[in-house]
Amino acid sequence: MNKSQKKPTEVRRVAMESVSLDFSDSIPAMSFKEDKRLGIIKAGDDNAYFDFLEELVTDGSGKHSAIISKKTKMIAGNGFQNDRNGVLKDFIRNSNGNGTLTNIAKLVAMDLEVFNAFALIVRWNNDKTYISAIDHKSVKEVRKGIQEGVWKVSDDWKNPNKPESNTRSYREFTGKKGLPADFESLNDEEKEMQLVEVIYYKVAGIGSKHYGVPYYKPSIDWILTDKECGKYSFNNVNNNFVGGYHIDFISEVLPTNDERRDIKQKFKKEYTGAEAEKVIMTFSEAGSKTQITPLPTNGSEDAFMNTEMRAQENIFIIHEVVNPLLFGIRVPGQLGGGDELEESLSIFQSTYIDSKQEIIEDVLNMLARINGLVEELKLKPYVVTKPKQSI
Repeated sequence: MNKSQKKPTEVRRVAMESVSLDFSDSIPAMSFKEDKRLGIIKAGDDNAYFDFLEELVTDGSGKHSAIISKKTKMIAGNGFQNDRNGVLKDFIRNSNGNGTLTNIAKLVAMDLEVFNAFALIVRWNNDKTYISAIDHKSVKEVRKGIQEGVWKVSDDWKNPNKPESNTRSYREFTGKKGLPADFESLNDEEKEMQLVEVIYYKVAGIGSKHYGVPYYKPSIDWILTDKECGKYSFNNVNNNFVGGYHIDFISEVLPTNDERRDIKQKFKKEYTGAEAEKVIMTFSEAGSKTQITPLPTNGSEDAFMNTEMRAQENIFIIHEVVNPLLFGIRVPGQLGGGDELEESLSIFQSTYIDSKQEIIEDVLNMLARINGLVEELKLKPYVVTKPKQSI
């Protein structure tokens, strides 16, 4: 071949590829296995199941979040009924704790709704004759120890061995007064375990051997579906790019398999979940630009609306919602006057709220009796504010 002749350009010809991308949310398994290295029963395979449940409220379905928030307010009520009694008032003040019992009741109510469990740290006085303080501790920071009667608490279970995680071991609360005879010979950690104990209360149910199981667990997929419906609507309005598109990447030289994989990964990173729920990607040879072609919807808008409504219905069912307006959720065609709200609240109070308030009251009254208090703590019922009448 003459050196002056140019070598023909090599063109990599790869068969056109079609790829369907599925960006559906994954639901972590609710498994509880021993971790002998940490000495705990893990919450989920990655020990982060409780973080997942919390994120369902903070960054999930708006309806789920609104219902949890309103239920928390209803359960906590308007403080305690007999908070003017001198001795009881001091106990409610909980001056040595991390908040008043009124505030702690709100945090406990939230944990009951999110985790179907709650945890308290009980601190005794130096000779263990009375309870000096009660602290709330988030359920996601508490793990059951492998050793019987021991609980472990950490500020950061992702890095529990770091000093800043403040990981500690505590005894399970027994309610027994008095120090052991060999108390003075114990080391500092053993002494603390005698004077600081953990109450972990879980609502009994299927699968609740170690930890509470959220009552809404059967509908977590619907809660995530409702979240994805919100993403879909936002992305449709924001940039009009949603599922149901064919993207044909066209180039003089087709990308290699590795290059195409990089393109897909970058695309997936940019458009996740319902924002690009179903995208067909192809790679072709031609001289024109990359093409983005909408695929026929085949009634997908109606299917989307139907899915959104089914998700809402299932969320209402699992939360035992008797009237969506109680939770600030308006349903088309529903009027919702003050009398209707009061009646709905009365039904919900007796069928749901009363039992949750009794759980909190029973635990706090048990602690109050240890301190010699006779009068019982009782949470005030939640009150609906009637809308003002228009003139």
